[in-house]
Amino acid sequence: MQLPLLVTVNLALQVLDGVATYFGWQRWGEANPIIVPLFRLLGPGVALALLKTGAGALILLLARYGSPRLVPAGLAFVAVFYTLFSLIPWTACYTMALLG
Repeated sequence: MQLPLLVTVNLALQVLDGVATYFGWQRWGEANPIIVPLFRLLGPGVALALLKTGAGALILLLARYGSPRLVPAGLAFVAVFYTLFSLIPWTACYTMALLG
């Protein structure tokens, strides 16, 4: 996969994860022990905006300054990880909520 596509996919996954987490938090709460204190301190919207902006900035920095040999593999891994452990679970939660 080419680097621009990997960057785009990873940025899109960050946005989708942020939106899904925000709305999921309202219904089911947040289970991530790293994020919960930030939610309490800053509020969920601000915390997620900061976290996802930071993640997006890191993706862009890696793409620009990272090793041309390693970055594509790393971004591919992160895309698979977010798909398996964020996109699919959130999709299942929302589907079950709609059906049930």
